[in-house]
Amino acid sequence: MDMTKWTAVENNDPTADGKFYYGVKTTRIFCLPSCKSKLPLKENIVFFHFYDQAINSGFRPCKRCRPDLYSTYAPNEQLLTEIKNFLDKVFLIPQCLEGLNERFSVSSFHLVRIFKNRFGLTPREYVLNSRLEAAKNLLTCSNMKTVDIAFSCGFSSYTTFFTNFKKLSGLTPEEYRKGGIL
Repeated sequence: MDMTKWTAVENNDPTADGKFYYGVKTTRIFCLPSCKSKLPLKENIVFFHFYDQAINSGFRPCKRCRPDLYSTYAPNEQLLTEIKNFLDKVFLIPQCLEGLNERFSVSSFHLVRIFKNRFGLTPREYVLNSRLEAAKNLLTCSNMKTVDIAFSCGFSSYTTFFTNFKKLSGLTPEEYRKGGIL
């Protein structure tokens, strides 16, 4: 048995997807290495280099990991695109994150996990960064008062705006407006 492949199956390694498939002799089902189905016994595993090898050996594709759709199947991509597009439209609304998981019919945990895996930020961090970018733009391109910028960019208080702005940019909003000159 190829121990490298077995380790990939044991660890549900997504980087091994497309490099090989594994079949379970007892069920006659074959999967991608990243499949989250119950780990089969080592002695019941057979490895295939190609999709067609598995089919020609009498195995059928797993309904969970869908190796038959491997190159096109990405169930979370459409959801993530919809969530990101929604947040891009509403990030200036202070309560835009409330009920986000219900709006997209997913659990809060799942939403945060897949969003962070895809974009490197939680939805809350993404919205905060979007608000701060809008604030930076207004600070450099308008004569609005800083407090008005804070509220127009979706912050619920000036203190929250000031604290987050300084934490992420290293400058106060007024220092940023003056070009970073202290």
